[in-house]
Amino acid sequence: SKTDSPVIVGFHSPSCGSCKVQKPNLETIMKEESFKNVPALMADFDETSDFRRELAKPVRSPSTIVVFKSGKEIERIQGVTEINQLRAALQKALKQ
Repeated sequence: SKTDSPVIVGFHSPSCGSCKVQKPNLETIMKEESFKNVPALMADFDETSDFRRELAKPVRSPSTIVVFKSGKEIERIQGVTEINQLRAALQKALKQ
């Protein structure tokens, strides 16, 4: 279902080094007050190849976070692992 509220999807792979930092930091941020009403999904990069290819702009590497709004991609954050940078990027995306 298409919703006006943003949805955050993190693509991570168990074999990806930066994912080991990005994923727990993303999970921490999503529990914070300003994000608690934003749906967030953690997608296994290796198991979502069909979904990744179907996106208007395919996701080609793990450690990628995509923010969707009304069914369209509004932001893509790749390789950012530091928690404050990640939070700032997500806050900027959610203001769109």
